[in-house]
Amino acid sequence: MIEAAFDRKSVIQTVIDSGYERAGEYRDYRVFDRMDIPRRVAIGDDAIVWTSEQRHDRPHIEALIDANAGKRPRYHEENPGLNQLTTAAGGNPFLGIATDSRDPTDEKAMVADAYRFDANTAYHVIHYKYKSDFVPTERELKEGLEERTLFTENPTTIDVQIDENLATLEA
Repeated sequence: MIEAAFDRKSVIQTVIDSGYERAGEYRDYRVFDRMDIPRRVAIGDDAIVWTSEQRHDRPHIEALIDANAGKRPRYHEENPGLNQLTTAAGGNPFLGIATDSRDPTDEKAMVADAYRFDANTAYHVIHYKYKSDFVPTERELKEGLEERTLFTENPTTIDVQIDENLATLEA
């Protein structure tokens, strides 16, 4: 979901021009979908919501709209693990969340992938919230990182911190 000030008519026209077709309305949103790529988008006055069918037959765009409007619980309110993950990730300019992912050792985990910045440096921070009691060691995570490229190119340092079942990797 993107919340911002924008010209709704322009966004709708851009969506239509890019291959989406009108699929109705929900609350104060106009809903569009595509048949060539399984995606849906809903455009409101100050928010754009989209879904993709990567993991679900038909993602529930209406549930996202309802959660944003306070009409149903948000996922982090119902899932303590996701709450712990999103609390650790905080509010970053860029933040992606995946609830079904794997860490550098191929262990199942929820992941929050973020960038934060100070005056001279960009930090790439990845949090892994493990779904089981098993948590890889710092050494196992660093060895897994050597085999995979997860971070921005050529980080000067990589720090790993483990707090119970939450690992934080920062480069």
